[in-house]
Amino acid sequence: MNYTSIKKYFVLSILFLTLKNTAQVKILFDNTKAESAGNADWVIDADTRNLYFTNTGSITLTGNESSAQRFPTPLQAGISATTAETFWDGGISAWAVDLVKNGFEVESLPYNVPITYGNAGNPQDLSNYKVYIVC
Repeated sequence: MNYTSIKKYFVLSILFLTLKNTAQVKILFDNTKAESAGNADWVIDADTRNLYFTNTGSITLTGNESSAQRFPTPLQAGISATTAETFWDGGISAWAVDLVKNGFEVESLPYNVPITYGNAGNPQDLSNYKVYIVC
């Protein structure tokens, strides 16, 4: 191996390691069924509490159950090693905060967004995520 080949290999190795270590793994939490149980909700964050579950199993916007949004707020960029588990308001927010502390990016799939795979028109298509969590 000559010097040019070694240099090229070294540069490609550094580039690969940089991309590998900085590529953020996206995790999608399912909330398509708007799961809740009394005061407990199965969301990472919900800024709105307007869902109501009818006797027939449908969901209306006339209640006070958690309605998770796609991106939790405040933004996950504000999370540091010392951020409290209660940074977001959701029954499983501690789990999501811990994931962000470990370098992952988290989102919720709201109740009114379809679950798809291979649909380029859906920004929350499962093909855009490494992990899909159903609670």
